Amino acid sequence: MEAVTKADLERFAPHALPEYVDTLVAGWNALCQAGINTPLRWCHFLAQVAHETGGLRIVRENTHWTPAQMKALWPSRFPLGSADPRIVAARGDDQALANLAYSNRANIGNQGGNDGWDYRGGSFLQLTGRAAYAECADAIGVPLEAQPDLIERPEVGLSAALWVWGRHDNNEFADHNYGRTIGNAINRGNPWSSQDPIGYQGRRQWFDRAWAVWGDNGQPGSEELFLGAWGPKVASVQRRLRELGYAVGSIDAVLGPATARALAGFKLDRRRAGVDLEPEERVGPLTLAALEQADGAPVSPERREATVATLAAAGSTEVVAGQRAQALGRVTVGTAVAAGAGDLGLLDTVKDALGGLPALQTVVAPVIAAVQWGLKNALWVAVLIGGVWLYIKGKDVVLARLRAHQTGANLGR
Repeated sequence: MEAVTKADLERFAPHALPEYVDTLVAGWNALCQAGINTPLRWCHFLAQVAHETGGLRIVRENTHWTPAQMKALWPSRFPLGSADPRIVAARGDDQALANLAYSNRANIGNQGGNDGWDYRGGSFLQLTGRAAYAECADAIGVPLEAQPDLIERPEVGLSAALWVWGRHDNNEFADHNYGRTIGNAINRGNPWSSQDPIGYQGRRQWFDRAWAVWGDNGQPGSEELFLGAWGPKVASVQRRLRELGYAVGSIDAVLGPATARALAGFKLDRRRAGVDLEPEERVGPLTLAALEQADGAPVSPERREATVATLAAAGSTEVVAGQRAQALGRVTVGTAVAAGAGDLGLLDTVKDALGGLPALQTVVAPVIAAVQWGLKNALWVAVLIGGVWLYIKGKDVVLARLRAHQTGANLGR
């Protein structure tokens, strides 16, 4: 791919900051060294950058949020919106709002104080959080944790963006045109998320704009699935692998590490049987045909013949926990039954209520009696229900663990 030009960047983002445009032009060698050297990789990289920076116009995250925006962004933390006294107290103060939203956030390394403001989103890919600033600082050799404002220097911001891009296999995802996967890697830090990245439609629109400038004819597509693929076809593969006894985790329609490991096990077993398949985690016509035609995964005799006692003796924590829940359920049920044995007068009460009463009273009286009985005996009835629930759940855990072991759906076979 030829080097990008200022004219092309301005055509792509007409309102871009000059310092952003100049840095991307001057940094073309660094971009190529990071592997962003094909139209597809460049367009996906630029689409994420454009979305995160509002069309190459935002240097630091704008934290001038309204209460409605804070409620929409973090519904579980700010469910009251404009009625939240914390938001009311911080309203109009961008720094206070940033600290309210981001400080004391262990998941991004913020420790309180002014961390929310100091380590808010910055530069090309809006690096966010003390932990990311510290890790990036070590990687690019710039003291970003000690001096977070350095992220505002465009050349530092580009180095940080290339580090963020390289933390996951985004070049490989770009080669397969997996924009959703890239968006999740950038936005959520998790390319395998079953959810769309926040702002997914905007990210796609920016990619389309970039492709119109730098793309080669139509967008590429592939009938094969690769690591990072998502959608109904992936879900179908996951369901079939599970049917055959391979552990795929949840059926989330994402070809992530768990599904890739299941595919590796399936392909190993099929290749031993002389079946020709696509390499690695790729799923093409050969693998799809093999999935359709395969019998269940081979399971050792020891697994097939295992019992609950076998697993308990082997130290299965799930089986032991399930058995304890069953035992506790039995004791609880017994205690509740003993406590309520003398209070089971409901049927007699209803029967008495039905005798010799006018029609209206005959309907209403049993209902009233039942409510009174329920209130009187609520405690032991609740204990009884809880005991039954404990027993059933414990039994379910034990049987599920036994089935998984016997079919080879967990660990080795």
